Amino acid sequence: LQFSPQWSLLLAGSESLLNSSNYSKTGSRSSNSANRGFSGSASLKYKPVDPLTLYVTYADSLQQGDTASATANNAGAILAPYRSRQVEVGSKLAVNKLLLTAALFQIKRPFAYTNASGDYAIDGEQRNRGLELMADGDLTDRLHLFGGMTWLDPRLLDTASTQTDDKQIVGLPRYTASLFAAYDLPMFSGTDIHGGIHYVGRRTTDNQNDGWVSSYTTLDAGAAYKTRMFDTATTFRLDVTNLTNRH
Repeated sequence: LQFSPQWSLLLAGSESLLNSSNYSKTGSRSSNSANRGFSGSASLKYKPVDPLTLYVTYADSLQQGDTASATANNAGAILAPYRSRQVEVGSKLAVNKLLLTAALFQIKRPFAYTNASGDYAIDGEQRNRGLELMADGDLTDRLHLFGGMTWLDPRLLDTASTQTDDKQIVGLPRYTASLFAAYDLPMFSGTDIHGGIHYVGRRTTDNQNDGWVSSYTTLDAGAAYKTRMFDTATTFRLDVTNLTNRH
């Protein structure tokens, strides 16, 4: 919906029909759930000047519940659907052929895990707060960039145990960053060399945050040649991923 050259509103929605059934090893149905609901989002956008867009977005989404892990008492059970809600504010700036974006966001959703009694169930809330910065486009006529970084604070809140309350979510790092660059060689038309770097920060391995795995960085490099063969656009590529064999 376009209200003026500066103000606009983007709306989206969908209706979900979710059904799940759980069965015991004998084949009898132990539980089932059926749920339906509306999922929607709204983005209000403002352009103070032509190359800059500011926006605020709210989203409310119904999604299928998680499945219990193999070590839980109710292994394989599918939990009832739940809702996640997100608020985001951000900006997009187009500078020549380069697009720069920045966003602050918060996402909340019920959190399920195997509790002290051995049952996989919803026990608390997952809250993700974060900042995301991205760049995409041409820095020069020959140098192309795509990359960004994310700072994330994934927290488990309102649990029944002080050992897990306000702890970092399993498997989610606080910091991630990636940068991919491609350079068109001036002496060889249609040829480029490219490379990438990807960083993932350390992550916890349990809900009590007693164990952690370290951060890691991987490097990629390659080249590409574009030509025509039999009147068909053709690209030859040579790429090496994880140059340092990082495990």
